[in-house]
Order: sequence, then C-alpha cells, then structure tokens
Amino acid sequence: MKVLEAFGEPILSGGQEAFVFEILKNINMENLQIDCLTAYEWGNDKYRQIVEEHGGAAYELNLPFQPGKSRMNIAEPFRKFLQNHAYDVVHIHSGSISALAVMASVADSAGIGRVIVHSHVTGDKDNFRHKILRFLASLSMKKHVSVYCACSKEAAEWKFVPRYARQALIIKNGIDTERFAFNPVSRNEYRKKLGIDGDCFVLGHVGRFSYQKNQAFLIKIFKQLTERTPDSKLLMVGDGEDREEIETQIKELKLTDKVILTGNVENVQDYLQAMDVFVFPSRFEGFGIVVMEAQSAGLPAIVSDSVPQEVGIVDDMIFLDLKDTPIVTWVDKILQFKKHKRKNRAEKVKRAGYDIKSTAETVRKLYLSK
Repeated sequence: MKVLEAFGEPILSGGQEAFVFEILKNINMENLQIDCLTAYEWGNDKYRQIVEEHGGAAYELNLPFQPGKSRMNIAEPFRKFLQNHAYDVVHIHSGSISALAVMASVADSAGIGRVIVHSHVTGDKDNFRHKILRFLASLSMKKHVSVYCACSKEAAEWKFVPRYARQALIIKNGIDTERFAFNPVSRNEYRKKLGIDGDCFVLGHVGRFSYQKNQAFLIKIFKQLTERTPDSKLLMVGDGEDREEIETQIKELKLTDKVILTGNVENVQDYLQAMDVFVFPSRFEGFGIVVMEAQSAGLPAIVSDSVPQEVGIVDDMIFLDLKDTPIVTWVDKILQFKKHKRKNRAEKVKRAGYDIKSTAETVRKLYLSK
C-alpha cells in the first residue's frame, strides 16, 4: 500500500506537520510505504530525515507560497507529479479550504483509489466570504473525496459544510505521553540552563509567532503579572512572522530582562518542564496539541475559549473568554497556581485516548480499509 501525505503549505514546524511526522515515527509500517509532498518549499530537514528513515521519499514542488490567494496554481504541477508516481491513498493536509479542494480534485482525476482531506485548524472570521468559499469547495470535494477527517468537531465545521462535517472522522491528535511526562531532573536542568532561579515564577507559551497565537495579548498579561509578582519570567518557545513585532512590544514595555525567547526547538518537552503555568490565548485553534503536551507535563493551563473544549483533560485547566475577560482576570487565574504542586499527568492524558500510538493505529486502519 503506497500512501502520499500531501501538504498545502510549506513544510516547516507547524501543527499539521507535527501531527503527520509523529504518526510516521509511530505507525506500524508493515504493508505500507509513506511518501510526503509539499506543493511549496520543504523547509525542515529533520522531517525530511524522518521520512527517509522510514522508507519513504520527500518531495517538494517549490511553488511560490502566497497565503490568501488562489491555490489553482497547485493543480497542474500536482497533476504532473501524480502522473509519474503511483499511489493507493493520498491524504491531504492544509489550512486552506481551496487547497484541499484543488488537490483532492487532481488526486481523484489521477485515479487515486482513496482520497482523504484533513482539517487541522479553525479560524476567527466565519464571514460571508468564508461561507461561500466553503460551499463552493464542497461542490468539488463531494465528487472527489473518499473520507473527510479533522482533529476536532470545530475543525470539521470550519472546513466542511454541515453534511460533510457530520460525516468527518475525528482523529485525536495524540502525543508521546511518556516523552512529555513531568520530569523533575529535566526541570532543574533547564531552569539552570535558562538562568531561572529556583523560586522564580515562570509563565510559559509554545507556538508560532502569529496573529492566530495572539502573543501580543500574552505580553500584556505578563506585564500586569510582573507588577504583582516582580520575581517572574515569561518563557516563549517558537518563531514566526510576528516575532519582530513581539520583540518591539517587549522592549517598549521594558520586559527585555524578563522574557526568554528560545526560537524553534526540537525538544519542547524539556522547556515545558521549566515552566510553572502554561498560557495559550489563541484567537482560533483546530485543536491545540501543545496544550495536551503541557497537561501531560503536569502544567496547569490557562487557555482561551477558542481552544476546543475536548483538549481539557485535567482539572487544573481553565478556559477564559478571549473577548470579554479583562487582563486582570487572566492574571488572577494564573496566580491561583503560584504554589501549585506539579504532578505527572501523562497517564491520564493517555487514558483519554491522546497517546500517539493509539492515533497512529487509527490512521493505519484508515489507510488499509477498503
């Protein structure tokens, strides 16, 4: 069985990439060959290595990536690729409805037996234009899609019209619970490495620096927190298009010596150990897999109500209305956990069905089913 994981965005360090390559590391490869392709640039050598180590090939079409513009330019290069590469299954991942529709149409027309489209994200502007785009895409997808998948009910409803959203297979974004389990040794090691004193109260965040992740609001929260708890730091893991803007905000608020920016890292689990409270004020999320990782690491979490409710596994997790909750309330909720005693929650996350091995088996059955 030959499978192609096809991406409608560049392969960098986003959530949908993390999902696919964690699956690849954990799936039973018997009777499977899995290749990966992006219509754009392959910008993550670690992921390329994972594909090749598991017997697959990594392809890139190197088209110019222009978010918000028509994705029809994918069609002809993707068609030519499929003319020269035979697959039984094409599994399409994209944050773009039009990319899902275009690639599904091409794959089905190329004779692919099983075409799967997968929604990994929601949005915050379900306006008339979005509804029209979703409707028009559905007219194409209903002719060409074999299976609709999503990481959550909300992600399904964002990408697919109600009829297909109800049909969608919800595939839980599993994580390696053992790797993210609370580790006191790693906590001490990384706090020391980062220059964090033992009694320092550390807020943490992991995510791409972008409009979606709303780091500007997080900085405002942290500013008010420092006025009440001077011995505190903010540890931010990630990178992205808004980083320069966030760095400017940090300087203007005179927080430079209190905010640690790590950039992208491969060992997120170690940086989670160094934190005391995880804060995630996203404007929209399809799932928010890093929130699951934080919970597995025993971190209390304060997240926006844009994060799907099913992410909340443990008791010490609070959802706050992003539009109507004042910053002072965010700070109050964070400070409730200042004396929090950290516990290992990995087993609880695993029992809830969010272990990567369970997710990988679900995907394997999807590929091999008739």
